[in-house]
Amino acid sequence: MLDNREENSRDISYTVTLEDGTEIYQSEIIKPGNGIESPKLSQHLEPGTYSIIATAQGYDAESHNAAGGTVAAQSTLVVK
Repeated sequence: MLDNREENSRDISYTVTLEDGTEIYQSEIIKPGNGIESPKLSQHLEPGTYSIIATAQGYDAESHNAAGGTVAAQSTLVVK
């Protein structure tokens, strides 16, 4: 689940990469209070467990210009 909490003042988008830097997902801009439950990956991955890095980019809600910087977190992706 990739979400943008309702209390967030910025729109956000996510980029998800494997540890080797391969991009496997790029989201559309997500408004506060919304999310993406089952993102469709841009690369086929065999079933298994993968270490990923999810990077969130903030955007100004009015102009949609990048604002507020980025935040990255390491996580685990399970492909069934």
